[in-house]
Amino acid sequence: MHIVQYNTGVAHACVIAVVLWRCASTFIIFLYLLDEQTSLLVLIPAGVGTVIEVNMYYSLLVILFVIIVVCLLGYYIMKQMVKFLSIL
Repeated sequence: MHIVQYNTGVAHACVIAVVLWRCASTFIIFLYLLDEQTSLLVLIPAGVGTVIEVNMYYSLLVILFVIIVVCLLGYYIMKQMVKFLSIL
């Protein structure tokens, strides 16, 4: 059985790019429909879809922010532990 390892940094960057692209394209389509004074039967579902996409992008950014903060905090704690152990 072979274990396949992927470069996770590239995979995460692709996920972020895809979510950002979907968010931006959905928003642009919604603005176009709004500008063309489209019927509310079309405009309301497009608006709901836009809100969902923006929420997905926002959630992804919050998760990434939390991961970065936890990593930096862990790095700081490890640095302090090394400094403390070198004093002993």
